[in-house]
Amino acid sequence: AFASYAMMGITFIAKMHCTINWLSSTQAVKLVPLEILYKIHKKTGTLYFMLALLHTVGHIVRWLIRQETMKRINSMAGISGLIGIFAMIIVVVSMSPWMKAIATFERRLNAHYLCFVLAGALCFHTGRCRCITLIFVGIWILDYFYGCLFKTYALDIVKFTPLPFEAGVQIRWHNPEGFHVKSGEFVKIKLPWLSEGGDEWHAFSIYLHEATDQGLRIVHSSHGMEVEEADSGQACVRDDALVEKEVHSKKTALILIGFENEFASPGGKLHYGVKWELSRTGMLKKTAMLAEVARTTGAHVFYVPYIINEKASDHPNNNLGIFKDCRDNNLFISNTWNAEFINEHKPQTNDIVVEGKTDLDSFHGSNLHELLQEKGIETIIIGSFLTNCSVESTMRTAYEIGYNVITLTDGTVCNGRCQYLASTEETIKMCSTPMSCQQASAVLLGNMPTTCNKFCSTTIISTYSQSSLSLKEFTAVVLARKNEEYKLSGSILIRKEAQDDMHQRYQTTQVFIAPLGDWTKRVAKEITKENHLRSCWLRGPYTSPYSIACNFHRMVLVASGIGITPALG
Repeated sequence: AFASYAMMGITFIAKMHCTINWLSSTQAVKLVPLEILYKIHKKTGTLYFMLALLHTVGHIVRWLIRQETMKRINSMAGISGLIGIFAMIIVVVSMSPWMKAIATFERRLNAHYLCFVLAGALCFHTGRCRCITLIFVGIWILDYFYGCLFKTYALDIVKFTPLPFEAGVQIRWHNPEGFHVKSGEFVKIKLPWLSEGGDEWHAFSIYLHEATDQGLRIVHSSHGMEVEEADSGQACVRDDALVEKEVHSKKTALILIGFENEFASPGGKLHYGVKWELSRTGMLKKTAMLAEVARTTGAHVFYVPYIINEKASDHPNNNLGIFKDCRDNNLFISNTWNAEFINEHKPQTNDIVVEGKTDLDSFHGSNLHELLQEKGIETIIIGSFLTNCSVESTMRTAYEIGYNVITLTDGTVCNGRCQYLASTEETIKMCSTPMSCQQASAVLLGNMPTTCNKFCSTTIISTYSQSSLSLKEFTAVVLARKNEEYKLSGSILIRKEAQDDMHQRYQTTQVFIAPLGDWTKRVAKEITKENHLRSCWLRGPYTSPYSIACNFHRMVLVASGIGITPALG
């Protein structure tokens, strides 16, 4: 019983958000592990439950031995104890891992609030128990009401912005008077105008840096990349000789080759050879998103299927290499499921389907060049199966014809990583500008690095390392980097921010809501239907576990869940 009192106290104190937020700016951070209080709350709550359960079982056994079970149970201590232990079971089980799969967060949270039933029962248990419970529950209630009265704000005008590709919603507001926020903190938000769930509070990580307009334009590009825009509003790709090549989205074609069931769907005869690379690179999703960007920016999307008639073609090399494999295994036979486009890449209304491709080179035997000429295409972006076959062949021909060629490093796959690296790190650089799908999106949206050299050096960690290094190797590369330019710019930035008053520097705060649960999906749906200024309730800010990030110079962030966002902030 005495041990459970201590566990109860720590459990309640660990959830005193306002007090913890105040302590985070004092010397208490050196003494109290604020960054792991959420873990302490969970562990002490579980330990409290085990001690209370052991305490209850001990009493029942003693009563059975003394043959006074009914007498004790019918007493005030017995009734309050039974109510308390049953409430505690619900409180603990509601937040257990296996309950997440069968109940929504709102229901589990409401069940967790039965802790107040537990506290009420303990007040009638014994005199000592009542005093200790009132002390710990009382200071928690004071902390809670302080937050309700002094850290809760009614915001009349809040801007809600739907994010591209139904990725979620951004909420941005001007900081009200008294709202002092730091990076690594979170707030709770309530949206009373929601059709359902308008009385619920939900926590979200905050971001201080105001870059909404730029962010919406660069949403598909690599973060932190230096970009520039040409005077014409179009992006400029520069080769090693620094010769500018203007990329106009309306004169650009995205060429997607071989996105058919034979390669990309389980059951396709060639799927097994590429399925691991498809999973590793996320190529299908990335190219589908790039195609959407191309359509919205006015670029043209060309689909080039590889289709073979049942009667083998009269190519002189039908008995050699890959042509022999296609003939012997009846691959890409016309009018079959295998030759159909996959669901992620069904051609849209204005997309163009190229006919006549039967060779590795998409130009040979097809009407691709004629269609490109009709559309006035100057730049082509190539994504395909396979990197070392159709991509390289099509890229070389396009380069020789005179097109400005961009080849997608993560928009193509091979039968293995070694083959993939041989192409993306060496071959495709000879006849094209290699880019990731995000970087190609940046080009279409009007953004691009100043030089190809800087482009390659800036993105070496984000493209090469992710595709070819293990997590351990990637971490070693990041921590061992000797980049003096990076260090210099970082030092300048740190000094500049140290001279600013952070509370005055950022006048607005923003959160991003990903449509993952019932409440967030409802928010995204209702905002997407009608985007305008609305009101909301705001409570906070509160200190998150990631506030400790300020103590470190370099961080390796592993996207293990939604909790990583405060560290990014």
